Amino acid sequence: MTTVSLMEFDKDKRQFCFLREVKLSSVPTTGDKIAININDVGYVFKVYDVHYAEDAMTDVNIIRLSTITDYNAS
Repeated sequence: MTTVSLMEFDKDKRQFCFLREVKLSSVPTTGDKIAININDVGYVFKVYDVHYAEDAMTDVNIIRLSTITDYNAS
């Protein structure tokens, strides 16, 4: 399992901000979708970019698309 830092885009600040640290089976690539539960609500995120580092944790920049329910309905 690989641990990555998920960085969500904050529209108000116009920058990516730390959301949470998660363990994944592999590092996602640009365009992949990630489903995460936040406060008991499932959300779908799209991977915007991935920042690899030699001595630090990998940052995965993500953009929230919708709830899982809305995503599956579309």
